[in-house]
Amino acid sequence: FLSLAYRYFCISNQFFDIATAEDIRYISQQLEIATPPDWESYQADTKKRHKQIILDYMGVKPFSHPDTRQLIEEKLLHCARCQLGRRESI
Repeated sequence: FLSLAYRYFCISNQFFDIATAEDIRYISQQLEIATPPDWESYQADTKKRHKQIILDYMGVKPFSHPDTRQLIEEKLLHCARCQLGRRESI
């Protein structure tokens, strides 16, 4: 489960509550697991723990992190300044 959740996150930057049978079979083959796991048996507490492991490993902070608002404001100000500078040079 962890490997598949990690791959989904790497591809889409988000987590999913479902997985395709094809993806489960593929990961199982890559990891040489004879019997693919049933995604429905992926326990909520395990899924939550895996999400945190992946976020920590990738260095991603949850969107609700206290610094998030300041970071977004700084990025928006930077983008706005870039747009204003572009208009002034036209």
